Formats: sequence, C-alpha cells, structure tokens
Amino acid sequence: LYLRFGRNADLEKSIRTGVRQLSTLKTDLVNLDATAQRISREKVQTVKDPGHPIGLLAANYQIADDVRIEKPVENRIAKSNYVETTVKFTFMKRSSYALFGTPGTNERGLLDFFNDIEKANPAIQIKEIDFGPRQPEDKSGKWEVRSATVRVLKPLKAGK
Repeated sequence: LYLRFGRNADLEKSIRTGVRQLSTLKTDLVNLDATAQRISREKVQTVKDPGHPIGLLAANYQIADDVRIEKPVENRIAKSNYVETTVKFTFMKRSSYALFGTPGTNERGLLDFFNDIEKANPAIQIKEIDFGPRQPEDKSGKWEVRSATVRVLKPLKAGK
C-alpha cells in the first residue's frame, strides 16, 4: 500500500512542482524574448551618450534648468571584458522633490523620473542616487536630491 499510495503522492507532488516551475520559466522566457526583440528592433543597445536621454527627460519633467549633466567618463572594469561609461548629473537648485507622484494626476515624482531614464533605453542603468536630506519639517515627504549617476556597460572590442 505504501508503494502504491505513498510513492504516488510524492510523484504527484513532484509533477505539480515541475509544472509550476515550467510555467514561471515560460513567463520569464517570453519577457526575455520580448526585450531582446525590442532591443534588436529599436537598436537600443547602442548608446553613444547616456546623458542625452537624461536631458530629454529632464525637459519633459520641466526640471531641465535644475539638472546639470556632466560629460561621459569611460572606465574599464577590472578583471572583466567590459567598459563602463558613466554620466553623473547634479540637481543644481536645492529644491525639494517628491519621490512619488500623486495617483490620478499628472504630477510625477522623482522615482518616476529615474524609472523613465531606465525605460528610455534598457542599456542604461541607474548606478547610484544621492537623495540628500529629507525635509522633516515639511510633512509632504520631499527630499533634496543632490545627484545621480547612470552607467552603460559595453563589451571590450577584440584586440584591446
């Protein structure tokens, strides 16, 4: 009886686990394929200046006058075959920004700005953000964001 019922229960549990894992894997593969097709179609893997999308988005968010974008800096990552191109941008005015937008309105927060930078080109990644001090006397939850850095990783060309 044990072999018939006990082993069958274990096998059925393994089958359910396998089916669940296959379903998750299928979803991940579909998302990966869609991203790869978008990268190929829109040629987003080529990023000459990571600061360009930042300038466009800053204008879109109406904070272009507040943001100073520095020149790209290339550094080879030690013990790897990649070059990292970084661009630092600084918020010039000590203005306080809301991190989150207001739902149901057109008001967007600073985290929306950073998300839109990464969405503008999948090759661009946020490397670091200096949120600065929070405004405790103002209960609106605003921060004096000081700077942020984005990066693009590119493989080294053969022979370098």
